[in-house]
Amino acid sequence: MIQGLALLNSPVRTIAAMLAIACALLAKPALARAEDEKIKITVISVLASSRHDTIDKRLKELAPQLKKKNSDWTGFEVERQLCDSIKVGGSATFKLMDDCKVVIEVKERDPKTGCISLVVKADTLGEFAYTCCCEKFVPVITRYDTKNKDRLIIAIMTKCGK
Repeated sequence: MIQGLALLNSPVRTIAAMLAIACALLAKPALARAEDEKIKITVISVLASSRHDTIDKRLKELAPQLKKKNSDWTGFEVERQLCDSIKVGGSATFKLMDDCKVVIEVKERDPKTGCISLVVKADTLGEFAYTCCCEKFVPVITRYDTKNKDRLIIAIMTKCGK
């Protein structure tokens, strides 16, 4: 018992305890910064159509990929673009068009890869989760058709930073 007390008072134990406390103090601000970090979310409402062949210049890279999913789609236009900055752990609602909306929750950001994990709750789709890299659009084909029979596609992009 006396030997145990002597070890607790040894210089090695004191230095180890001080290092452990210093590491804990240094790590805490890093965790706070990660929680306070805001992720910019951009949501674009895209209308895919078989009534025309006009492709919005902002959709040049996306349009060929969407045509692979449905060869009848010949035209693609941006209906609206919405942005919001969301803290990790928070969520925001984006009104797409008509009565359609999407709720996006930022679950976490991987500190090693920078990838963002999202939970998306979209009308006509339900809820799904995915992880993506920053500054890359992820298209989601909904089941919503407009009065003109155009299909609503949601493109979601994350951007890290303050």
